[in-house]
Amino acid sequence: MRVFAFCLTFANAFLPEGMADFPNNPDVAINFMKTIVIPMAKAEFDSLDHEQMHREMEADNLDMRFVDRAFDFCVGEDRKDISFDEDKECSQRIVAMIKNEVPDMIPTETFANQPEDEELRTMLYKLFDVDKDGKFSRQESKNVLYCYMRIIWSKIIGMYGIPADAIAQLSTLSTVIPEAMNTDEARVYFQEHQRLYQKFQQHFNQERLTNLFQEVEPTSRGITKLSINLMDEFSEFAEAVYIGSDYDGR
Repeated sequence: MRVFAFCLTFANAFLPEGMADFPNNPDVAINFMKTIVIPMAKAEFDSLDHEQMHREMEADNLDMRFVDRAFDFCVGEDRKDISFDEDKECSQRIVAMIKNEVPDMIPTETFANQPEDEELRTMLYKLFDVDKDGKFSRQESKNVLYCYMRIIWSKIIGMYGIPADAIAQLSTLSTVIPEAMNTDEARVYFQEHQRLYQKFQQHFNQERLTNLFQEVEPTSRGITKLSINLMDEFSEFAEAVYIGSDYDGR
Protein backbone atom coordinates (compact mmCIF):
# COMPACT_ATOMS: atom_id res chain seq x y z
CA MET A 1 0.00 0.00 0.00
CA ARG A 2 3.03 2.25 0.32
CA VAL A 3 1.75 4.16 3.33
CA PHE A 4 5.33 5.27 3.86
CA ALA A 5 5.53 6.72 0.32
CA PHE A 6 2.14 8.40 0.66
CA CYS A 7 3.22 10.23 3.79
CA LEU A 8 6.60 11.28 2.44
CA THR A 9 4.73 12.87 -0.46
CA PHE A 10 2.51 14.54 2.14
CA ALA A 11 5.62 15.92 3.86
CA ASN A 12 7.05 17.30 0.63
CA ALA A 13 3.88 19.32 0.02
CA PHE A 14 4.50 21.29 3.21
CA LEU A 15 8.28 21.68 3.24
CA PRO A 16 9.23 25.36 3.22
CA GLU A 17 10.74 26.78 0.07
CA GLY A 18 14.37 25.76 -0.23
CA MET A 19 13.76 22.57 1.75
CA ALA A 20 11.41 20.75 -0.60
CA ASP A 21 14.05 18.42 -2.00
CA PHE A 22 13.86 15.54 0.46
CA PRO A 23 15.29 13.01 -2.03
CA ASN A 24 18.55 14.97 -1.61
CA ASN A 25 17.88 15.86 2.02
CA PRO A 26 16.30 12.78 3.63
CA ASP A 27 17.28 13.74 7.18
CA VAL A 28 15.54 17.11 6.80
CA ALA A 29 12.36 15.46 5.50
CA ILE A 30 12.30 12.82 8.23
CA ASN A 31 12.74 15.40 10.97
CA PHE A 32 10.08 17.61 9.39
CA MET A 33 7.71 14.64 9.30
CA LYS A 34 8.26 13.77 12.95
CA THR A 35 8.08 17.27 14.40
CA ILE A 36 5.62 19.13 12.16
CA VAL A 37 3.73 17.09 9.57
CA ILE A 38 2.55 14.18 11.71
CA PRO A 39 1.37 16.29 14.68
CA MET A 40 -0.40 18.69 12.29
CA ALA A 41 -2.02 15.86 10.31
CA LYS A 42 -3.23 14.15 13.48
CA ALA A 43 -4.74 17.38 14.82
CA GLU A 44 -6.49 18.08 11.51
CA PHE A 45 -7.75 14.50 11.26
CA ASP A 46 -9.19 14.56 14.79
CA SER A 47 -11.09 17.79 14.07
CA LEU A 48 -12.76 16.53 10.87
CA ASP A 49 -16.44 15.74 10.62
CA HIS A 50 -15.78 12.14 9.63
CA GLU A 51 -19.40 11.25 9.02
CA GLN A 52 -19.66 14.11 6.54
CA MET A 53 -16.39 13.06 4.90
CA HIS A 54 -17.66 9.51 4.44
CA ARG A 55 -20.99 10.75 3.05
CA GLU A 56 -19.17 12.85 0.48
CA MET A 57 -16.88 9.96 -0.42
CA GLU A 58 -19.95 7.80 -1.03
CA ALA A 59 -21.78 10.55 -2.94
CA ASP A 60 -18.79 10.89 -5.28
CA ASN A 61 -18.89 7.14 -5.97
CA LEU A 62 -15.33 6.65 -4.79
CA ASP A 63 -14.81 2.90 -4.48
CA MET A 64 -11.05 3.42 -4.04
CA ARG A 65 -10.33 0.28 -6.00
CA PHE A 66 -6.58 0.88 -5.69
CA VAL A 67 -6.86 -0.02 -2.00
CA ASP A 68 -8.59 -3.32 -2.78
CA ARG A 69 -6.04 -4.11 -5.49
CA ALA A 70 -3.23 -3.46 -3.01
CA PHE A 71 -4.82 -5.79 -0.46
CA ASP A 72 -5.46 -8.45 -3.12
CA PHE A 73 -1.85 -8.31 -4.25
CA CYS A 74 -0.28 -8.20 -0.79
CA VAL A 75 -2.36 -10.67 1.21
CA GLY A 76 -4.95 -12.16 -1.16
CA GLU A 77 -8.55 -11.47 -2.07
CA ASP A 78 -9.97 -13.23 1.00
CA ARG A 79 -8.12 -11.14 3.56
CA LYS A 80 -9.85 -8.08 5.00
CA ASP A 81 -6.83 -6.72 6.86
CA ILE A 82 -3.05 -6.45 6.62
CA SER A 83 -0.46 -6.25 9.39
CA PHE A 84 2.29 -3.64 9.57
CA ASP A 85 4.95 -6.27 8.79
CA GLU A 86 2.98 -7.56 5.80
CA ASP A 87 2.63 -4.01 4.48
CA LYS A 88 6.38 -3.44 4.80
CA GLU A 89 7.25 -6.72 3.07
CA CYS A 90 4.76 -6.05 0.28
CA SER A 91 6.14 -2.56 -0.26
CA GLN A 92 9.55 -4.07 -0.88
CA ARG A 93 8.08 -6.50 -3.42
CA ILE A 94 6.30 -3.66 -5.22
CA VAL A 95 9.50 -1.61 -5.48
CA ALA A 96 11.40 -4.60 -6.88
CA MET A 97 8.70 -5.18 -9.52
CA ILE A 98 8.70 -1.54 -10.59
CA LYS A 99 12.50 -1.35 -10.87
CA ASN A 100 12.50 -4.53 -12.96
CA GLU A 101 9.73 -3.42 -15.34
CA VAL A 102 10.32 0.24 -16.22
CA PRO A 103 12.94 1.37 -18.74
CA ASP A 104 16.33 2.31 -17.28
CA MET A 105 15.95 5.85 -18.63
CA ILE A 106 12.96 6.45 -16.35
CA PRO A 107 14.31 7.24 -12.86
CA THR A 108 12.96 5.18 -9.97
CA GLU A 109 15.38 6.29 -7.27
CA THR A 110 13.00 8.74 -5.59
CA PHE A 111 10.34 6.08 -5.19
CA ALA A 112 12.55 3.05 -4.62
CA ASN A 113 15.27 4.43 -2.36
CA GLN A 114 13.22 6.18 0.28
CA PRO A 115 14.90 6.52 3.66
CA GLU A 116 13.93 3.90 6.21
CA ASP A 117 13.47 5.19 9.73
CA GLU A 118 11.77 2.80 12.12
CA GLU A 119 10.65 5.51 14.52
CA LEU A 120 9.04 7.41 11.66
CA ARG A 121 7.50 4.23 10.27
CA THR A 122 5.93 3.48 13.65
CA MET A 123 4.57 7.02 13.92
CA LEU A 124 3.07 6.75 10.44
CA TYR A 125 1.44 3.42 11.09
CA LYS A 126 -0.12 4.78 14.28
CA LEU A 127 -1.39 7.74 12.29
CA PHE A 128 -3.25 5.43 9.90
CA ASP A 129 -4.25 2.76 12.43
CA VAL A 130 -7.25 4.67 13.73
CA ASP A 131 -8.81 1.82 15.70
CA LYS A 132 -5.40 0.94 17.20
CA ASP A 133 -5.67 -2.79 16.56
CA GLY A 134 -2.18 -3.10 15.06
CA LYS A 135 -3.30 -3.57 11.45
CA PHE A 136 -5.20 -1.94 8.60
CA SER A 137 -8.56 -3.13 7.34
CA ARG A 138 -9.74 -2.41 3.80
CA GLN A 139 -12.49 -0.01 4.83
CA GLU A 140 -10.36 1.67 7.48
CA SER A 141 -7.67 2.27 4.87
CA LYS A 142 -10.16 3.81 2.45
CA ASN A 143 -11.74 6.09 5.05
CA VAL A 144 -8.43 7.22 6.50
CA LEU A 145 -6.74 7.82 3.15
CA TYR A 146 -9.72 9.81 1.89
CA CYS A 147 -9.69 12.04 4.95
CA TYR A 148 -5.95 12.65 4.83
CA MET A 149 -6.16 13.47 1.13
CA ARG A 150 -8.87 16.03 1.88
CA ILE A 151 -6.55 17.54 4.49
CA ILE A 152 -3.61 17.59 2.06
CA TRP A 153 -5.51 19.32 -0.73
CA SER A 154 -7.21 21.74 1.63
CA LYS A 155 -3.80 22.83 2.95
CA ILE A 156 -2.22 23.08 -0.49
CA ILE A 157 -5.14 25.07 -1.92
CA GLY A 158 -5.15 27.29 1.16
CA MET A 159 -1.45 28.07 0.81
CA TYR A 160 -1.07 28.28 -2.96
CA GLY A 161 -4.59 28.54 -4.38
CA ILE A 162 -5.58 27.09 -7.74
CA PRO A 163 -4.58 29.07 -10.88
CA ALA A 164 -7.57 30.26 -12.87
CA ASP A 165 -6.60 28.16 -15.90
CA ALA A 166 -5.56 25.05 -13.97
CA ILE A 167 -8.79 23.12 -14.53
CA ALA A 168 -8.81 24.01 -18.22
CA GLN A 169 -5.20 22.86 -18.48
CA LEU A 170 -6.15 19.54 -16.89
CA SER A 171 -8.67 18.86 -19.62
CA THR A 172 -5.95 19.20 -22.28
CA LEU A 173 -4.17 16.15 -20.84
CA SER A 174 -6.72 13.93 -22.58
CA THR A 175 -5.02 14.81 -25.87
CA VAL A 176 -1.52 15.72 -24.69
CA ILE A 177 -0.78 12.32 -23.10
CA PRO A 178 -1.82 10.15 -26.10
CA GLU A 179 0.07 12.48 -28.45
CA ALA A 180 3.20 12.28 -26.30
CA MET A 181 3.05 8.49 -26.21
CA ASN A 182 2.96 8.35 -30.02
CA THR A 183 6.15 10.36 -30.56
CA ASP A 184 9.46 8.94 -31.74
CA GLU A 185 10.97 9.87 -28.39
CA ALA A 186 8.44 7.69 -26.56
CA ARG A 187 9.09 4.78 -28.88
CA VAL A 188 12.83 5.03 -28.16
CA TYR A 189 12.20 5.20 -24.41
CA PHE A 190 10.12 2.04 -24.48
CA GLN A 191 11.87 0.11 -27.24
CA GLU A 192 12.97 -2.63 -24.83
CA HIS A 193 9.65 -2.59 -22.97
CA GLN A 194 7.10 -3.05 -25.73
CA ARG A 195 4.52 -4.73 -23.49
CA LEU A 196 4.59 -1.82 -21.06
CA TYR A 197 4.36 0.66 -23.94
CA GLN A 198 1.41 -1.13 -25.54
CA LYS A 199 -0.44 -1.44 -22.25
CA PHE A 200 0.05 2.28 -21.59
CA GLN A 201 -1.29 3.24 -25.02
CA GLN A 202 -4.20 0.86 -24.66
CA HIS A 203 -5.16 1.94 -21.16
CA PHE A 204 -4.62 5.70 -21.32
CA ASN A 205 -6.48 6.34 -24.53
CA GLN A 206 -8.16 9.65 -25.29
CA GLU A 207 -11.67 8.50 -24.42
CA ARG A 208 -10.68 7.28 -20.95
CA LEU A 209 -8.63 10.40 -20.26
CA THR A 210 -11.44 12.70 -21.39
CA ASN A 211 -13.81 11.05 -18.90
CA LEU A 212 -11.17 11.28 -16.18
CA PHE A 213 -10.31 14.97 -16.54
CA GLN A 214 -13.69 16.47 -17.36
CA GLU A 215 -15.65 18.63 -14.90
CA VAL A 216 -13.04 18.68 -12.13
CA GLU A 217 -14.26 20.83 -9.25
CA PRO A 218 -11.48 23.23 -8.03
CA THR A 219 -11.96 22.39 -4.34
CA SER A 220 -10.29 19.99 -1.93
CA ARG A 221 -13.19 17.60 -2.48
CA GLY A 222 -12.95 17.84 -6.28
CA ILE A 223 -9.17 17.47 -6.42
CA THR A 224 -9.32 14.55 -3.97
CA LYS A 225 -11.87 12.87 -6.24
CA LEU A 226 -9.57 13.36 -9.24
CA SER A 227 -6.57 12.06 -7.28
CA ILE A 228 -8.41 8.91 -6.22
CA ASN A 229 -9.70 8.30 -9.73
CA LEU A 230 -6.12 8.66 -11.01
CA MET A 231 -4.86 6.16 -8.45
CA ASP A 232 -7.63 3.76 -9.44
CA GLU A 233 -6.60 4.11 -13.09
CA PHE A 234 -2.90 3.61 -12.40
CA SER A 235 -3.58 0.63 -10.12
CA GLU A 236 -5.63 -1.00 -12.88
CA PHE A 237 -2.81 -0.29 -15.32
CA ALA A 238 -0.25 -1.72 -12.89
CA GLU A 239 -2.36 -4.82 -12.39
CA ALA A 240 -2.47 -5.39 -16.14
CA VAL A 241 1.27 -4.82 -16.54
CA TYR A 242 2.80 -6.44 -13.49
CA ILE A 243 0.34 -9.19 -12.68
CA GLY A 244 -0.56 -9.97 -16.26
CA SER A 245 -4.34 -9.87 -15.94
CA ASP A 246 -6.36 -9.65 -19.11
CA TYR A 247 -7.35 -6.15 -20.01
CA ASP A 248 -9.59 -5.22 -22.92
CA GLY A 249 -9.04 -1.43 -22.96
CA ARG A 250 -12.58 -0.45 -21.95
